Amino acid sequence: MPASPKPAGAGLAAALARSRMLNPLAWFDTSAQIEVRRFAGPASFVEQLASPLRVAHVTDIHVGRITPMKIQRAAVDLVNAERPDLVCITGDFVCHSQAFLDQLEELIRRYEAPVMAVLGNHDHWSGGPEVRTTLRRAGAEVLDNVNTTITLRGQALQVVGLDDAYTGHADVERATRGLRHDLPTLGLSHIAEEADHLWTAGVQLVLSGHTHAGQVTLARLNELALGHLIGHKYVHGLYGSRIDVRPRGAVYVGAGIGAAVIPLRVGERARREVTIFELGAAPGSFEEHHVDQPALPGRPPTEKQRNKRIQQVEAKRERRERRPPASARGATTMTAERPEEKSAAKTLAIALLAAACAAPEPAPAPPAAEGPVPSDMPDLPGPIEHAPEDSASRPSDAPAPRPPSRPGRRWRSSTARSPTTRPGSPARSPTAARTRIQLPAASRSSRA
Repeated sequence: MPASPKPAGAGLAAALARSRMLNPLAWFDTSAQIEVRRFAGPASFVEQLASPLRVAHVTDIHVGRITPMKIQRAAVDLVNAERPDLVCITGDFVCHSQAFLDQLEELIRRYEAPVMAVLGNHDHWSGGPEVRTTLRRAGAEVLDNVNTTITLRGQALQVVGLDDAYTGHADVERATRGLRHDLPTLGLSHIAEEADHLWTAGVQLVLSGHTHAGQVTLARLNELALGHLIGHKYVHGLYGSRIDVRPRGAVYVGAGIGAAVIPLRVGERARREVTIFELGAAPGSFEEHHVDQPALPGRPPTEKQRNKRIQQVEAKRERRERRPPASARGATTMTAERPEEKSAAKTLAIALLAAACAAPEPAPAPPAAEGPVPSDMPDLPGPIEHAPEDSASRPSDAPAPRPPSRPGRRWRSSTARSPTTRPGSPARSPTAARTRIQLPAASRSSRA
């Protein structure tokens, strides 16, 4: 008996059930699962290199509160396990602040191979000079619109480093000045669209980042959001061509390790990744993650957008300079490196509040002793009990009764009150308004 046909949409429902779409809590990827994707280099490198050079590409690590340090360390350990000849990191080392520069330095020192890097927009937003100093102190070489030649296992490799184009710091002409065309050349740029300019200068392969692959790649939503709406030509993966046809070059956009806002990653292409390039191996000589992709239409930023991005960096710098240093803000300022202080202060505040709420009521005054009053004590007025009184039974010239004082407190006026005169009653002098009960002179002297 033939099987009954599946209803329309059954395949989509099954795909959703197998995916993480039905469990939104699983969207927030805090696991240390990192993909390793492998590619060959350009075909021209086969003749220029005697033996393949292994280059590891990492991007957008965003060291900070959003991405746990266990993930950052796992990425470094994964790179070290591949035993690359060179590690290239293409920007966005920090996440909105300079609070985690010590952790950034720790990560860079953890790499066992030489590290070359360029800055990204988050680095300039948070303080480009400070991030650059931290990277160099950790042993990385930061390329700011320059090129250099490095010798790896006896073979020369040119590396071009382009500063961040998103914030207006890129200078392609300066970065490619003096390039040799007889050497294999690798380009580093945080923004992938700068590859169009680097290819014309003779850079055959460009590594980049910035997009995080869109972080949601189901049904190519990343291409819709980043490509058609924002205007990126290159969203994730390998674009261009690695063979000698137009365009004469390729660009790879990495998915990154960290996140700047939320660690949301949905889809196979959106997973955290480390990319391994075998420079000197022919394209197709081993199984690669995917083949070269055609570029999206793209849309370059307008002059107004470029100026706004440049002004944004300057505005953030001015806010940092106006902010007082941590020592001037006092001991109540909590830093990211000392979260235990914030927890202790919070616990102390809760304890003090609980103690204040549980404070006992004031003890009542002891009852007056019964028996005759000693002869040497003056006659003092006892407590006054205010019974309900009809307003008609009170003389018109009699003062209104004074309300009883609150238990456990002695009434005291903070300011002198001016005397008041009721209609039909004689005026009182200021002296009479301030009259208090006084002890006789003899009693005062005997109790002194």
